[in-house]
Amino acid sequence: MLGWAAERHPELVHRIVAEGHELASHGSDHRRLDQQSRDQFRCDVRRSKRLLEDIAGAAVVGYRAPTFSIGHRTQWAHAILAEEGFPL
Repeated sequence: MLGWAAERHPELVHRIVAEGHELASHGSDHRRLDQQSRDQFRCDVRRSKRLLEDIAGAAVVGYRAPTFSIGHRTQWAHAILAEEGFPL
C-alpha cells in the first residue's frame, strides 16, 4: 500500500487487515530508490511504515520497491529496511 493512498483512503487499509491480508508498504509516493539518497529512502520507508501501522493498528511486515528498483546499484536498501524493522 502506498502511503499517499493510505492517507486519502484509510478505509482500504482497514479492509486489507480485516480481510486477513498481510499489510505491506510500497513507499510513500512511488519514487524509485535510484532517484533517492539513502537518507531520503530511510525517511520515506519510516514515514510510510508508521502511517500504515497507525491507520491499521497492525504491523507492516513487507516492503516492495516501486518499479522493482532494488537492484545492484541500490543494494544498500536491504540494510535500511532491516534497520527500520522489515524482516529480510
